[in-house]
Amino acid sequence: MSRSFCCVPLASSTPLRLCARQPLINSLLLLSLGLPLSAQPTDLGRRLFSVPIGSGPGRLTYSFRSPEAEWVGPESFAVSDDGRIFALDTVAGELEIFSAKGERISTFALPRNNEFWDIDVAGSTAFVLSRSGNVFRVGVGESTLVFRVAPTVDSESLTGFVRTGDGSLAIRVDGGRRIEVDRHNGAAEPETIQRDGRRLHLNTLGEAITIDSDFEPAGAYALRRDRKGEVMVIEYQLAPGPALAIEAHVETFLKGARTNTFLAIPRATPAPKSPRRFLYATGDGHVYQMLLREESVDFYQLFPSQERRTLLRRMEMNAPLSPVPSTAQVKCAYARAEAYQRALYIADHQWQFKKAYLTPSKPPTMPPDFLTDAPDDSGQVGIPYCWGGMDGLDTASSSGWSNFDGAISKGQFAGNSDTWSSPAWTASTVGLDCSGFICSTYKCPRKLSTTDFTGPQSPFMALNDFRQLIQGDIANHAGDHVWMFDASVEEQGVVTGYRTVEATKSGDDKVHRHKRTVVEAQDYVAMTLR
Repeated sequence: MSRSFCCVPLASSTPLRLCARQPLINSLLLLSLGLPLSAQPTDLGRRLFSVPIGSGPGRLTYSFRSPEAEWVGPESFAVSDDGRIFALDTVAGELEIFSAKGERISTFALPRNNEFWDIDVAGSTAFVLSRSGNVFRVGVGESTLVFRVAPTVDSESLTGFVRTGDGSLAIRVDGGRRIEVDRHNGAAEPETIQRDGRRLHLNTLGEAITIDSDFEPAGAYALRRDRKGEVMVIEYQLAPGPALAIEAHVETFLKGARTNTFLAIPRATPAPKSPRRFLYATGDGHVYQMLLREESVDFYQLFPSQERRTLLRRMEMNAPLSPVPSTAQVKCAYARAEAYQRALYIADHQWQFKKAYLTPSKPPTMPPDFLTDAPDDSGQVGIPYCWGGMDGLDTASSSGWSNFDGAISKGQFAGNSDTWSSPAWTASTVGLDCSGFICSTYKCPRKLSTTDFTGPQSPFMALNDFRQLIQGDIANHAGDHVWMFDASVEEQGVVTGYRTVEATKSGDDKVHRHKRTVVEAQDYVAMTLR
């Protein structure tokens, strides 16, 4: 049997020989060498176009990249029947529309005071979903509230947009419930899932589907039924280990039998936090992917395969971490259970806001979102986010006060969400950033960074498996962000996400209870107190 090869130049002059008949192996080999994915031959999909990072029409915005601050970019995208791509620029508060070739068509400003995180397209009309459950129709000269999820539904339980069996727009809720937008909170056909080891039994859109997972199942649900009658199901798996490694597929089923698999292209690093929706299925049966890279946002059309595929490298990448020897270890005052209770007290902390506490909107400071338009002498809940801050219930960033309440009573500003103008805490601002929050809950003797948490003096150590997290433990992404684990979000025994308590710039810029999907939690390392 004859063989042909191609060569990809590396840093050295020695060419790398790739087997033309094994494209998936080629992709894995190049990934293991750390080559840019854009330069890699792959049988997973073809890149349609790239959008540069930046501000202004035709670009997509990332949050300013600062060490120790969570790096975020677009949260969702959608593809219309004619191939136009709608990208939800959550940082800039805009909707960017591109042709199938990447030409900018238009830019729409999104309504203010709404944190949007999902988008879908019906015909040529775009619909965007906020975290609070508001749906707006967005178009030329229009930004109209068309639907609001009933207040009895927990907004943290919303999964995002899906389609019903007849193609109508709906919002999925944890547990499989689907709320039809057109029927104004009417319930679509329910979806149920049962786990049997690594096998999932899914009843959805009138079909019984069995999904066999190679790793730990981390959720599956129907996105829609395509025009051929096939049910398109998104499926997540996680590989066991200290860091959460996620693999995603879209599989199609006809009368319960799998017909195709679309395997998502792995993320390159460094890159922003993975978006809530990075895979999108269209009515004609195509699957697209939005891939956030360091300098661009790339859009791909994925290739179908009749073979079920998995990138086995995930298991090798997620081997147990070698213990970091502890030297002169920092000692914290509280154990895990006490730290968790203190975290809740901080998230629920009630205090009185006055206009005199409002942080100036001038570098290196910016007021937290939830205080920007707050009335004078108004009651507030939750200590605000403050870049570099450690001002909690009984901890402080300065010897001039003993806690957050004492600081604002002495004329300090409440919070600072400017994470890019200064590399450290700005005097006269008070509150908690992500690592300051963790240090405050455990009452560490000094503020540690997310990078410090992985060092030899850290009071924390890595667990061998992310699934070992217990309430009050932490999930840390060194140099980026850290949060406290509260509980797993489960659907019939399948872990699909995590309840957290964290100080973050998403969710009004303050300490709050939060929910992260398994996708949003990937790359974080599970840690516990030594």
